[in-house]
Amino acid sequence: MCSSAVCWLQCQNGGFCQRPNTCSCPEGWMGRLCEEPVCSSPCLNGGRCIRPNRCHCSPGWSGHDCSRKRKTGYYHF
Repeated sequence: MCSSAVCWLQCQNGGFCQRPNTCSCPEGWMGRLCEEPVCSSPCLNGGRCIRPNRCHCSPGWSGHDCSRKRKTGYYHF
């Protein structure tokens, strides 16, 4: 009898196979294979969570949660 669990697809981002085809994810990751990052504050204005607590903001937005509108249209003469 085998004593270790088997996951047919490999757990990602430091996750480990806890039961057959069930990954146990480290803090900051979720999903079947620990492939989905968790952002404690939701990414706003079309931004998306790319790493734990790290948003990739849509053009024109900035900040840790993409809530700040970027200033545009500055010209130096």
